[in-house]
Amino acid sequence: MERDYKDLIDIAKKNVDKLNIDELVGIGFLPRSEVYYLTLHYPPYAIYPRCSYEDVYGGFFYPSDGPFSLYIHIPFCKSHCRYCQYSTIINPSLEEMDIYLEYLEKEIAIWKDKQKISFFSPNSILIGGGTPSFLAPKQLARLLNIIYQEFDLNLCRQFSIEADPKTLCGPIGGERLRILKDFKVERICLGAQSFNDEVLRQMGRYHDSNDIKEAISQIKEIGFADLSIDLICGYPGGTLEQLIETLEVMLSFDIQSYQINQLRILPFRATTNQNLVIFNQYQKDKGKFPDTREICIMQEIGRLFAVEYGFKYNTIGGIYVKAQENTSFFIKDMFCDLNNILGRGLSAATIFLDRFSVNTGEGLKEYYSLIDENKVPIIKGKVFSLDDVVRKAVITPLRICGFVSKKTYKDITSLDLNLRFGHIIDRLKKYDLVEEDAEQIRLTHRGMFFVDAVTWQFFNPEYFPFKKEEFADGELNPFQ
Repeated sequence: MERDYKDLIDIAKKNVDKLNIDELVGIGFLPRSEVYYLTLHYPPYAIYPRCSYEDVYGGFFYPSDGPFSLYIHIPFCKSHCRYCQYSTIINPSLEEMDIYLEYLEKEIAIWKDKQKISFFSPNSILIGGGTPSFLAPKQLARLLNIIYQEFDLNLCRQFSIEADPKTLCGPIGGERLRILKDFKVERICLGAQSFNDEVLRQMGRYHDSNDIKEAISQIKEIGFADLSIDLICGYPGGTLEQLIETLEVMLSFDIQSYQINQLRILPFRATTNQNLVIFNQYQKDKGKFPDTREICIMQEIGRLFAVEYGFKYNTIGGIYVKAQENTSFFIKDMFCDLNNILGRGLSAATIFLDRFSVNTGEGLKEYYSLIDENKVPIIKGKVFSLDDVVRKAVITPLRICGFVSKKTYKDITSLDLNLRFGHIIDRLKKYDLVEEDAEQIRLTHRGMFFVDAVTWQFFNPEYFPFKKEEFADGELNPFQ
């Protein structure tokens, strides 16, 4: 029986109207411009000064038995998607990818030598991009061999990889999947983004809906038990009906989790021509972009589908999961538990205690040149101030995990969360955006729809991505 789209949309609209968005704009909580800024890292990448390894890690040595997670960046893609804000190299040759893997291995060795550690033991691993699955099968095996040779995986609880559907199609796609299976990669994050071919075309994706279906079939046929699907909502011109169709098709498959990401308009990294495509389009034709209410309706439709199909909303990364073990352990380690992250590869980020660094992402030439000079290819970084630490310890877990543990906050900062931010927490509670008990501060149902704006309340104004005049004068104006 065909679903009545109108009834579903009407239910979602009524539920969203209860959020009273006009009130949140009127009290200065949401910007009048309705531009979306993703709070992914704090402090934001864009404010970090240019620096070297010695500026951030000079005299610092991380204990070999300290907890950390590993991120490996593979920057290669067949084409550049219009919404993408990451460092990518488009349509490289096999030789170019071989050279990158060679330098990646050298970079890992240089880091280990400078840290005077022979073996790290990651708790979780994520290979991201770019498109890691764009590597040829032999190159993928080489990458996985490097990871196994350079790291001790005995303590690794989850090994994940991001993949593009088309790279997992056909005999070569099957070969890639069997290699991943042989190397005990457990979780595949499939960047479908939509099951609507017109939406995919507008995004600049080079796969279509049939490629997604074939990829899912091969993933399951080869025996992967943990498949997560990424979708994007809020793309200009997209409709509620298209989103419903996408969700219906996606949930007809055996998947374990899915995530609906809102389209990013403001770049979260330093601006380049590559990551300003969507922002420039927004500046030219704002009318084609959904407003805050429409975005909330899309998110509510995603939630209604989750309830119907037996998925639970997991605040860790905003993912809908069948079971707790289908959560991304890497995201949990990085953002909820505030564990240390070792990032290797072009544009990868590293977080060790109060130190944050980002590798060069402006192209491979500088990345290779720094490694040839026996340097860790860091280009930006920061030793966090005390103010950075006490704000980050509430912003990061609240944004990604939906709660802040008072005990964890005190363990990290030596401060009482309520004494430091009680005035902000009380204002957020007044407008039903967070709730509190003896152990946690956590998002309410209303707060989950506006989680980024909730985190802005804790920003140092120097780092804020908006101008003061974009907010109404009200009780939750973040500049007060």
